[in-house]
Order: sequence, then C-alpha cells, then structure tokens
Amino acid sequence: MTIETKTTTDTVESYLRANHIKIWLRPPDPSTNANHARTLRHEGTGTWLLDHPVFQSWLATVLDHLRKDLSRLVLSFFFDFSDSTKQTVDGMLRSLAFQLYQSEPGSAGLLDASFQAHRGGRDQPTTKTLEDVVAKMLAIQKKGYIVLDALDESTTWGEVIQWMEKVVSRTELGHVRLICTSRPESELSRRIPRLFGNKNCLPLDKQAVNADIRSWVTAQLSQRPDFLEKPLSHDLLEQIRREIGDGADGMYGRDALIVVLDATQIEIESPGFDIKRRLFCETDILDYCPGLVTIVDANNGKKLHLAHFSVKEYLLGEDQFKITAASIAITKTCLAYLAGINPSHRKIQRDFPMVHRAAAFWVSHAMLAQDSEAVQATIRFLEEEATFQLWTRLSEPDGYFDNIPGFQGGSRLYYACLLGLVAAARYFIDKGAGVNAQGGVYGNALQAASMLGHQEIVQLLLDKGADINAQGGYFNNALQAAIYIGHQEIIQLLLDNGADIHAQGGYSSNAPQAATYINHQEFLQILLDKCAGIDAQGGHSSNALQTASNIRHLNIIELLLNKGAAVNAQGGKYSNALQAASFRGHQEVVQLLLDNGAAINAQGGTYSNALQAASFKGHQEVVQLLLDRGADVNAQGYKRSSALQTASFFGYKEIVQLLLDKGADVNVQGYKRSSALQTTSFFGYKEIVQLLPDKGADVNAQGGNFATSLEGVLERGHQEIVRQLLDKGADVNAQSGNFATFLEGALERGHQEIVRLLLDKVAEAI
Repeated sequence: MTIETKTTTDTVESYLRANHIKIWLRPPDPSTNANHARTLRHEGTGTWLLDHPVFQSWLATVLDHLRKDLSRLVLSFFFDFSDSTKQTVDGMLRSLAFQLYQSEPGSAGLLDASFQAHRGGRDQPTTKTLEDVVAKMLAIQKKGYIVLDALDESTTWGEVIQWMEKVVSRTELGHVRLICTSRPESELSRRIPRLFGNKNCLPLDKQAVNADIRSWVTAQLSQRPDFLEKPLSHDLLEQIRREIGDGADGMYGRDALIVVLDATQIEIESPGFDIKRRLFCETDILDYCPGLVTIVDANNGKKLHLAHFSVKEYLLGEDQFKITAASIAITKTCLAYLAGINPSHRKIQRDFPMVHRAAAFWVSHAMLAQDSEAVQATIRFLEEEATFQLWTRLSEPDGYFDNIPGFQGGSRLYYACLLGLVAAARYFIDKGAGVNAQGGVYGNALQAASMLGHQEIVQLLLDKGADINAQGGYFNNALQAAIYIGHQEIIQLLLDNGADIHAQGGYSSNAPQAATYINHQEFLQILLDKCAGIDAQGGHSSNALQTASNIRHLNIIELLLNKGAAVNAQGGKYSNALQAASFRGHQEVVQLLLDNGAAINAQGGTYSNALQAASFKGHQEVVQLLLDRGADVNAQGYKRSSALQTASFFGYKEIVQLLLDKGADVNVQGYKRSSALQTTSFFGYKEIVQLLPDKGADVNAQGGNFATSLEGVLERGHQEIVRQLLDKGADVNAQSGNFATFLEGALERGHQEIVRLLLDKVAEAI
C-alpha cells in the first residue's frame, strides 16, 4: 500500500468513525446560531463590550497565554429557547464532546471507547457519562476555551452551573477558560458571581446597548425600502428612535414588539381570505414582523421562530395573547382561510399549504373561543354547505371511518357535540336538528358528547329529548362510551337519567365489561350495586371476569369473585377466565382463580385448556403451577395435539422437561399424526431432540408429513440433528415417504455432509 493510499484510507475511516459518533450523539450544532447572529449584526454595534476594562483585562490574560502557545481550542454552545436540543446540559455536553472529537485527535479515542462501550452506539450515554467523557477529553488538551451563550434560555441552567462549578474546581481542568452570557435573571445573578468572582462578571451596559439599538433603528428607518416608499413624519421618526432606543432598557426584542403593535395599523377584521393578496415568499413575513421573528433552515424545510426569548415572554405577558383571546383570533383566522377556498379546486393541498392545519386547529381553539363573534363565525362555517363539506373532507373528524365506503357521516349537530361547541349545538337544536339522528362513528350526538367528555352538551341533549339508550355507533350506547373513557360525572348523569345498565353491544359488549376493561373499580361497583349482570355474555372476552383475567386487573377479579361471578363461565376466544390468564402468563391471576374453584382441565376455546394455552406462549411458571395443581398433562387440545407437542413445536425446552417429568406421553401423535420428536427434529431444536429419545421417544415412529423424524430433518438439512438421530438408533434403511431411501433423499437435496453421515452409518451396519 502506498503512502497516498494509506492516507486516503485513514481519512475515509476517520470520516466514517466521526459519522458514526455524530449519529450516536446527535449533537446540536452551535454554528447555526453563530451564523444566524452574524447575519443580524449591525456594523459598529457591540464595541462597548470589546472596549470595556473588565473585558480588556480578561483578554490580556488570554493573549498572554496565546503568545506562549499559538494552537488553541475554542468550543461554543448557544442555548436557544426555540430549539429543544439546545436547552439542556445534556445537549451542551453532546455538542462539546463532538466538537472535541472533531478538533483534537488526541482525545478522540476516549469518545470512540465510550461509543463501543454503549454497544457500538445502540445504547445512549447518560448525562453523567457525557460529563465524565468531556472532562477527560478536556484534561488531555491542556488548553481550551468554552463559550456558553444565553444561559437563561436553558431549561436546566441550574445543572449547567453545577457543571461549570465542577470544571472550575477540578485541578486537571485548571487550563480551561469559560466565558458565558445571560440575561440578569435573579438566581443567575446570585450564583454566577459566586462562581467566577464579581471582578470577572461584566454587567450589561444598558446605555451602550440602547445606543446600539438606536443606531440599528436609525439605519432601518433610513435604508429600508418600505420606510422610504412611505416616508414617516419627522416627529414619528423621533418618537420611534426615542421609544425603541432610549427606552429599550437594554432589550431590543420586547420594546420593538410594543412599538410595532401600537404604531402599525393592521386591519384585524378583514373581509376574509383573499388568495390574490397572499405573500409571495416566506421572507415577506419578516416585513410584517421586523425583528420579531426569524426564518431558519430545518431538516424538513424552513421554520418560523421567534427572534428572541424576550419576544416570547412579552407575548405570554400581554392580554391580547392570552389563551382565550388568542383562541378567538386563531378560530376566526382559520375559518376565514377555509371559507376562502373554492371546494372544487382540484389541488387544494398543493396550492393551500395551511389547509390541513387550519381544518384541524380551529376545532380545539373554538372550544375556548366562546365570544359572540367567534361563535357566529363557527356557526356560519358549519351551516354553509360548501365549507362544512370541505372541512369534513379535509379533517376527517371520524378518523379512518371517513374513508370506509358507505360510511354515513354525522350531522352538523353531531359534529358540534363531538367538538364540544356548546353554543353551536344549542343553535342547531333550536333550528330543528334531530337530537337522535344517526350517523358518525359514535352513532349519535349523545354518544359522541359522552365519549369526548362534554358534560354540558350531554345535559343539553338530555334536556332536549335525546334517547339515552339509543343504540348504534362504536360503543353502542352513551353509557358504554362514557365508562370506556372514564368520565365519572357523565356516567353518573346518564345513570341518574335512566341509562340501561343491561344494554348489550358495542366495543365492550356491555357496561360491566367496559368498566372492567379500563380497570375502574368504582364504576364497576356502582353498576353491580344497580344489579348489572355480573356474568353478562358478549364480546371478545365473553364476560367481565374473563376480561379482567385477560388483562390482569386483580382488584377487579377479586371484586367480581366476591360479588358471585361464575369462575367457570364459558364463552369467548379463551372459553374461560383460567385459560385467558394462562395464555397471558398472569401467574397471580391463575392462582387466584384456582383458589376460587376454577376447573383446571375445562375444555373449550382456541387453545382447548389452560395447560395448552400456557404451553403455547411459553409461560414456564404458569405451566409449573397448573401441573402442580393437577392439570392433565396428556389432555388433547390445540390442533388435536398435547401440551408436549405444543411446547416442542415452539422449542420451549424447559417446559418440555416439566411436562416429561410429570409423565407426558412422549410418543403420542397429534396434528397430522406427527410426534413431538418429529416436530422438534424438523425445526432443528437440538437440545429437545437430545432429550426426547432419552425419555423413550421412538426415533423410527411413522406418521406426519415426513413419515419419520429422519425424513423431516432431511427436508431442512439439519446435519447435527441427523447425527443425533442416527446415534439414537434411527433406521437409515427405512423407506422414505418421498424417496426410496433416506440416502436417495439426501442426494436429491444436495446435502453432501448428511450423505457422508448416512454412508458411514450404512458402512457400520455392514
């Protein structure tokens, strides 16, 4: 290998290792923040920091060191409220670790070793592990500068300070220099000076920053085309300079927002969505919110972010941005947007990118937007046929059912009730909408409101004559819907108004099963106190006890048994509660049922009996328990097989051993007249094949798809199994089912090693 080739190979290998580390750590990239900040920087600003005596003193210390060693390492991390990966100490450590890995080959081996220790990147490192690795990597450098920006935007800034305290206190990291910035939050203002010393902390020079802001504003007013095209009066210009610059108090973002909101004339109440007035590109948005939002590149396109943390704080602090007021605006905006789209437009999704978000988001905000104008906008939208049909087509409020051919959607009243729109529901009822009209996934308006927990609407519908026991829909009736989701007040309301606790049908079949399924003992107790059928049959699990046994709700099982539930009631997929619990491997439930008289050998259901069900799923402890309590080890069941054959089929060696120790018939024939040895030989379970002949299995027994065990092995080519069977006495000269001899079968299938084994065995016989 030439030197050039080796260099290229090493470079490729280094790149691949670094890529693996990057995929593993997923480190936040600090360069995006730095690059974005550079694009926003106004020439001539920030000199107050560079000229400050404290900074100059700190810089002189750094320069003295740099004169001795021109090589240096500068690491950086920008905490960012708009990026969740850049808000925690974990994200910071991942970024610093990867920067060290890329910059200094001398310490890269430490991260490579950690990568291998985490199963080649399959496991994620803990924050403590990252902290230790970064410390070791920094210690190797013997030089290093770490810049941390905007500590106040970290959601774990307390942990960041603790980390800095460790860096400062560790003697092996005495060469590391830290510089960090933060807004003067009270706790940070107390802890940072204690860590670095007051002399090393530089407070914000508000007057100097205000001058920078005033410089930027002046430049914007004199250079931006939109200000030049529509000249502002001299008095207004001075007011803007004064309010934003002199009154900024060192923070541009917040005061700019206040002035823009107060000074900019925006017509909130527009006549609607006008496609001709849409912005041509995303950057046009910046003209409407200068300095308040930014557009950043993301993996799946571009995203709109607030420009600074202070903008977010201002928005959260202003009344017009409170959730109620914001919900009103969002509701009206989304409805106006949707109403402005022609439903017959052929490519709505392509030409109206916000259409799906608008169709989905207005609903959740409309519930909170109960002022008269928002309510009227909602009613108009639902009442208008074109917009109503457009919305149901886009949002699919009934989920995937909307795409099922022949599915009947709901009425306007139904969807108003489904969405919790009280005023709209009352309006449609007053206009004559049928409160019992059928349609929608939940069948009727009452079931929809009960399912979604809209108590006020449930009461309204009942007051207006809704049939409390109306059948149909996913849950069949309103009571089951309310129970299934767990809306206690609505359950009580329905019961007080005469809901039928015995009604059958729907997802849970009946009310007791619904309460059992969600493990709500209080609901079930209420139903049982009202004489609900404790053993009522129906549905996937047949009855409440089987449902509870299937999903291991011990408290419910005890309640049902104490109330007299039939422990051996038959029905459903598992036939009885014991089989259901055995199939799921719920050992405590099996024990409880047996203690309460469950018939251990009861037949029925998919797996015929409890022992078969437990063997099928490989639940060794349950198999042991059932055998100890007297289960019939040779009972026939699933596909006319025994538990031994079932366990052998799936290769459960320990269960096979248990069954054999309890006297299982090793030669019994089951499904397609095959034996346990034939089954295990075919699938190649070497340990079980070794075990069965020792317990008396006939290696030459005839039956099944492949005549004998040896022929089944030939089909799959299991050389070691052939050797085992031959050692246990398999007759090499016996007639094969598909070939004259086993040797011919092995030759035909091309199993050369097996052919040699068979020839050796024939030679021994001679």
